[in-house]
Amino acid sequence: MAKITVSHPSALVDQKVSIKVCGLDRNQPITLKASLSEGKLRFASFGWFKADHDGNVDVSKSESLNGTYQDVDAMGLFWSMKPEPDIPSSSRLFKRDVTTPIDIHLSVFNGHLQWENLFDQSCSPLAETDIQRWYKAPNVRREIVKVGKTRGALYTPPGPGPFPAVIDVFGSGGGLIEHRAALLASHGFLTLALAFFAYDDLPVNMGEISLDYMIESTEWFASLPSVRDGKIAYVGVSKGAELAMLTALYCPKVMSIVSINGPPFVTGLSLPGRFAKHSHVEVDFDHVEMLDEGIVFSDSYFPKDDDFTKVWESDVKMLTILAGDDKCFNAKYSHRQHELIPEDKKKNFDMITYEGAGHLIEPPYAPFARASYHKLLQMNMMWGGSAKEHSYAQEDAWKRTLDFLKTNLGDPVPAVHDKHLTSNL
Repeated sequence: MAKITVSHPSALVDQKVSIKVCGLDRNQPITLKASLSEGKLRFASFGWFKADHDGNVDVSKSESLNGTYQDVDAMGLFWSMKPEPDIPSSSRLFKRDVTTPIDIHLSVFNGHLQWENLFDQSCSPLAETDIQRWYKAPNVRREIVKVGKTRGALYTPPGPGPFPAVIDVFGSGGGLIEHRAALLASHGFLTLALAFFAYDDLPVNMGEISLDYMIESTEWFASLPSVRDGKIAYVGVSKGAELAMLTALYCPKVMSIVSINGPPFVTGLSLPGRFAKHSHVEVDFDHVEMLDEGIVFSDSYFPKDDDFTKVWESDVKMLTILAGDDKCFNAKYSHRQHELIPEDKKKNFDMITYEGAGHLIEPPYAPFARASYHKLLQMNMMWGGSAKEHSYAQEDAWKRTLDFLKTNLGDPVPAVHDKHLTSNL
């Protein structure tokens, strides 16, 4: 009788797992399917395998002959997930409630089935099992923050502290996004998921974003007794990384930044008041493309050298993570910023570009989204990239992010102590 076993049936999302199927006939062809539901969305993936002479398939060693991914890849069934046939193809898997796991159902079928046949209710699996993937370790504490003007969610690892501390910010979609902050806290970092517009009583429009708000929130967070040495790092993607660079110029408590495809100059509207000295670069709509998949902004900015944020005028260290096929923001802009850094400061700045990756470089094994609906623009946004290359970028970039934070903030104590939950630490 066929049976599926998983090495870590309950684990953090960045933990690799080993999936094995045993009890098959020698050389038996099978289809292995992974599926999940998150809110109204449903995603799935599949691979074709052939059992060895002992009737076993080990996904970490066996080649997927066809499916949503091919070749040998232990985590291929995770990152290659895509919307099921009746779900819009532009849907993006997004974990809103990190206090619950992503529940993934694994099933194995006899023979090599096509994608459309995998959703036929009359198709009976040979074996099934369920696994859980978590962003937040059980002993990480989550608290909603509403202090002064600051709005967000604070994730505190177990233990007395103080902890190495991180502010985590996302981009132009707005709202409060918590999954990466929860995962960072699960790795032992005190982490503030910081909202900066379109949440609670914050401004509704991105054009009303306040740098004073970012500075005030940063200083409040750095003052917490649970923050080690009163020093913090930023992890930001897109608009969030842009704001992190600007904030570092006014807050000496910001010691380091991880910028993920962040604009190295002020985009959109100019900053008000005392920050107006930072020139802004507007979108040139003559160079915006409208494709069937979505809107492309990658080559629609034309900055001058004086427009670039002179983040090197602070004492910050920065890791810049870039996507070579970013359809939202071209990596060439960040390369130019790097060229402008004075030679005596270049040692503080590191940069890596992942060719074939798109804009949304998330923690490892998150399903690839080449395009998805952008609620601010109310249309599909092209992010770019290809699934396999993007997946590699996510795995490697996450390792580099954790190593960079440990180097600059000190080693954390991992939050995973529950015997039913594992991590790769």
